[in-house]
Amino acid sequence: MKAIGSIQGVRYVGDRTTFLVHDSWNRESESCFLEGVAREGRAVAFDPDTLEQAFNEGFDYCDVCVGKEEPFAPEADASRRARAKADR
Repeated sequence: MKAIGSIQGVRYVGDRTTFLVHDSWNRESESCFLEGVAREGRAVAFDPDTLEQAFNEGFDYCDVCVGKEEPFAPEADASRRARAKADR
């Protein structure tokens, strides 16, 4: 695990004070204020960037943004929305 100052490019973001892991790809993670966690120096990334690694390092899942449905990668989600808009 390593401290990070930005969540860009990181899917699973850990909060060192709560020991919760968040899924930045999930839209629900907006309510977890991950950018603020990163700015405050509390955010960590995992190597590899997997939920399993976060669990191995003692983190528990956030019940807001982890464990619901598997979200699409941000790039895939944007292209999916663009295709749906074009189909209309």
